[in-house]
Amino acid sequence: SNRCVGASRQLDIDDYRRGILIVRNALAFLAGGASGISYWQLFDQYYSRTDPYESMQQLGLWKSVRKDYALEPYYSELRCDYQPRPQYFAYSLLSRFLRPGAQVYVMQPNETAAQMTLSNALCVQNTDGSWVYVVANLENEDAQICLQNEVFPLQGSFLRYVYSEDRLPSDDSMLEADSEQVLANGNLQITVPSNTVVLFRSIQ
Repeated sequence: SNRCVGASRQLDIDDYRRGILIVRNALAFLAGGASGISYWQLFDQYYSRTDPYESMQQLGLWKSVRKDYALEPYYSELRCDYQPRPQYFAYSLLSRFLRPGAQVYVMQPNETAAQMTLSNALCVQNTDGSWVYVVANLENEDAQICLQNEVFPLQGSFLRYVYSEDRLPSDDSMLEADSEQVLANGNLQITVPSNTVVLFRSIQ
């Protein structure tokens, strides 16, 4: 995001679409040859315990302790200390299912999803043999995609995980699979709703 306020704040830090942007950037980095990614920082924090609230780095995947935000208009909406931000759930999809040592494959968009660019999608094969497909759609239109694997033909079934505004957990639980998708003629026909991240993980 470029919506920075000084060195310690970003205006869109609590916007769930930031999670889609983070995933899209991560997919582009990995497709470009990066061997790994990380996020700075884990939770909101001060450089020094004596720093004023105005200098707190509010950039984390989680907020800090609830009392630190006592003067904020959203204070009453905070449920607990270290409350996860929406982007945490998007980033955790990658950290859970794209594992160290995985082989990365760049996905090519089909004609019916012309708006999807190479930075929007990625396929990996983990060292345990599982396949993971990730698509980030920051557009305002749904994308219809047919996943085809020319390296290893798709087999079996896949679990689908969706990161969207209406599916965010109310606590720190992980996003759970919402459906199982069975292959049709070796292809995976999927719809990626607008402003979402969709991840498919093969069932071993």
